[in-house]
Amino acid sequence: GWKALGFYSLVVAIVALPMFLALLSGPSPEAERSLRLSIFSRAAGPIDALSILAASLVAHARPFLALDGDVRWFSNLQGRPILDPILAVCFVAGAAISLKRSRQLPYLFLLVYWGATMAPAILTIAGSPFHFRMISAIPPTYIFIALAWVEAYQWLCEWLGNVKSRPVQARDQNAGHEPAESKFKSFAPWPALVPFLLISLVWLPFDTYRDYFLTWAGHPRVAFYHDVPIINLAERMESETDPEAIFILPRQADSPRPNYTLDFVYQGQARFLYLPVDEATVRQTLTSELSGYRTVHLIAGLAGGREKDQRDADPTALLPLLFEKYGDLAQTEENDNYKIQTYRLNSTQVDFESHLQAGVPPDFEPLYFIMGDQVKLAGIRRHRANGTLVVDLAWQGWSKAVADFTVFIQLLDDEGRRVAGIDILPEQGFTTLDRRETMVAHYTIPLLEVDPGSYTMLIGLYYLAGDEIFNVGAVTLPEPIILK
Repeated sequence: GWKALGFYSLVVAIVALPMFLALLSGPSPEAERSLRLSIFSRAAGPIDALSILAASLVAHARPFLALDGDVRWFSNLQGRPILDPILAVCFVAGAAISLKRSRQLPYLFLLVYWGATMAPAILTIAGSPFHFRMISAIPPTYIFIALAWVEAYQWLCEWLGNVKSRPVQARDQNAGHEPAESKFKSFAPWPALVPFLLISLVWLPFDTYRDYFLTWAGHPRVAFYHDVPIINLAERMESETDPEAIFILPRQADSPRPNYTLDFVYQGQARFLYLPVDEATVRQTLTSELSGYRTVHLIAGLAGGREKDQRDADPTALLPLLFEKYGDLAQTEENDNYKIQTYRLNSTQVDFESHLQAGVPPDFEPLYFIMGDQVKLAGIRRHRANGTLVVDLAWQGWSKAVADFTVFIQLLDDEGRRVAGIDILPEQGFTTLDRRETMVAHYTIPLLEVDPGSYTMLIGLYYLAGDEIFNVGAVTLPEPIILK
């Protein structure tokens, strides 16, 4: 009774407490997304909110009335309702029975239970109806159906038990036997079970199996979304026999969700690693996890819907940059299902933090110029020496550089004419430079033919592709160079 309901409510409150505390602690991605999807976020006022709520109620009632359903092909047979017509009638009958008996606590609780589990879907306007949001309403829905079945079964038993055959009854009484009516009443519950057994054990399982295991799962688009790319990737991974090989699948640092289908189907010998791409920790993780491995298969792309949330796990291509810094790209395999970049590391004991320099040297003048959204000019140091101007530049990675750029440094006069300068490749290439690494490069500009005066320094980058020159970016330093 009420004690059971109170205990249930207490358990629900304890389980839900962490969620409410998280929502009350301040803005979060989950809370913000919930607010964006709420029907009230679309309403212009109270009347509009009631209109949207009514439309949402109708939309979410239709799948339970066998009128229509979720149209998302990747999770449902398009438009298939939650309940078929027979179950829909039983659902309505069970709900009506509960409403009629709502003064009794169990029936009232069932109605509240169904309404509470449907609330998240009803209050969400985006993509209605969405069966995933209504999945928690399935248990009370089938309890309604079971109530209708119990009532129908009891009625059928009573109806069958009232069937009489008067002549047979008379003969049985004259012969001193038990009346046939009494015998049939005791036998009535068994034939009464037949329609329910046929529906629940034959027709419904067959109908569901046909719709989802044959029609839906057999559709090429559904198979490709869920399984085909992962199965092909697993077969490729299982073909690897090198004991020093490892497969890496990048994951978002804030949501390193595994691919459960791949976990299930992959049965190979080569090691497989989910790697959260966190710029602050990924080098340390690679140093630890890749100890003993020299061949790295980076799964740089995986088709299908299972990976759609993880495709931007490495937006700055940090992993290819690190693997190229400490090894070489051996080959690239790419097809409709996956893309694998295979790297051969310099050794089986690579320290991915060995070339890391935390920041600009303290005696440098700090700068903050981004060249072509690829390289950052972070600092400069200048001094005269033996008729030359020595310029030391501190470069930092920003995103993966497309080439090893040529650096040009020019001194310009008041009219913007070049009076001195150099064009030179740095000792270390830009393509392996990342955000946490500072590369200090030294440049010497001859000044023997330059007159004393005030000059502007122009620093830039470019690269050659065939016969074409592509400028990456250039910056004019605000402070002039004074030559005496």
